[in-house]
Amino acid sequence: MRWTFTVPDFIPTSVNALMHAGIGKRHRLKKSDKAIVDHYARQAGIPWATGPRLVSVAIMQPRGKLPDADNVLKSLLDSLVACRLLIDDDAVHMELGRVLVERVEKL
Repeated sequence: MRWTFTVPDFIPTSVNALMHAGIGKRHRLKKSDKAIVDHYARQAGIPWATGPRLVSVAIMQPRGKLPDADNVLKSLLDSLVACRLLIDDDAVHMELGRVLVERVEKL
C-alpha cells in the first residue's frame, strides 16, 4: 500500500539549526516539526507503521536558499518516528527513496 501526504509551506528544521539551538529551543523546534507532520499525516489518514516503509521526500521552495537534503532529513525522519509513521529510521525499518529539493515558480 502507498500513502502520500503534502505539508504546504513546510521545510523541516535543519540539523544546523538544531545544533546551534539551546536545549529548550531545540525541543520546541522538534516538537513543532512533529506537530505539523502529525497533523497532515492524520488528515491524510495514514496509519501507524507496522513494518518497514519506503520514504521519499520532495521539498519545493519558491524563494530563498535551497536547503541541503541531508540537512533537513534528520528532523523529518525523527518526526515520522515520533508520530509512529515509522517504527524507526534505521535500515531495518525504513528505506530512503528519492529525495528531491528544488525551486518552484510559485506554490
